[in-house]
This record gives sequence, structure tokens and C-alpha cells, in this order.
Amino acid sequence: MMLATIRGRIPVLVCCLALVACSSEAPRVYERPAVMTPMVDERYEQIPLLELRQLAASSYETDEFDRAERLYRALTLREPADADHWLRLGNVYGRSSRPEEAVAAYQEAVLRDPGLAKAWHNMGVIRLQQAANSFQQLLVHAAADEPLVATATQTRIAILGLLQGGVPPAVVTSGAGVAEPGEPSDRSAPAAVPTDPDRSSRQ
Repeated sequence: MMLATIRGRIPVLVCCLALVACSSEAPRVYERPAVMTPMVDERYEQIPLLELRQLAASSYETDEFDRAERLYRALTLREPADADHWLRLGNVYGRSSRPEEAVAAYQEAVLRDPGLAKAWHNMGVIRLQQAANSFQQLLVHAAADEPLVATATQTRIAILGLLQGGVPPAVVTSGAGVAEPGEPSDRSAPAAVPTDPDRSSRQ
């Protein structure tokens, strides 16, 4: 029943988003994002690589995101071809309410591994949530007789429906759970506050 409802909403969502897309060219995923300019503490350059990985994973698992960010940025410099480092860095940004930086890191991940589904998934969820928020802001600020109010209302409902039932959210800009390297991403949760994936299954 839920799937049928979601499928019914998809044409509305696609049509509305297509209108928005006409106004500006979407960025090409393989273009390197300008925001990714790693600045890393020099002391991390002296740490043996295996130890650096362990420190990064430990900080990540204990939600020490400031430290995890520095460590994973160091890893992306030391092992720039490792897509999982970029995925984890994106997850750190996603949990720290930094969606644009998260998307930039995920783009770096798929540049290196186009088959990395979790990076595509997390990018998609972030963009959907940003779209829902944009339509919500339209409803808050637009005049009551604005013709786009009805369209924005329907589209926002469609997006929230996808997030709640059709597309299991694993990343949110409020800092909740993310899809991890080596972990299934098919976890259902409400769009606003998705549950964090089981830490015991993380690599």
C-alpha cells in the first residue's frame, strides 16, 4: 500500500523538480568540488598509516567528529584513492550539519569508486531533505495567493513520503545516522530523525 502511494507521488515530484532543473544546469558529478581543500595538522603526517586509520576509526565510532574530521582529512591526503576514506569524511560532515561539505566528500568518493552505492545514497538523501526544506521555506514566506504554493505543498509531501517510506534515509543534515562502508544501507527510519545504523556492524 505504501509503495503504491509513493509511486503515485513520484510523477508529481519528477515534474516539479524538472521545472527547477530547467533554471540551472546541474553540476556534473565528476567535477571536483571547489570546497574540498584539505588542511591537515602536520603532526598527522608523522603518524604511521595503520595507526592513523585506527585513530580515525576510533574517533568516528565514539562520535568525536571534530577529531575524526581531521584524521580522515589526513587519510584522504595519505591515501587519496581510497573511496571509503572520503565516504567516512562525508558521513562526519553529514552528522555535523554540514550538508554541502558532505556532498563534496561523497562526490570525491564516487570519483574514485563509481559503484559506491552508499555515497550516491547519502548524497541523494541530503539533496531530498534540502529540497523539502526549500519548499517549506516557500510555504512560510510566500503570499497566500502565490500560484506556486499548491505545487510546493504537493511536492514537499511527495519528498517527505519518499524519505519516510520509499527511500530509507541514512544521512540527515541534523547529524543522525549514515550508511557506512561495508554496511547495508536499506534501513528504514523517519526522515527527520532516522535511527543510527547498528554500530556493531560497522567496519
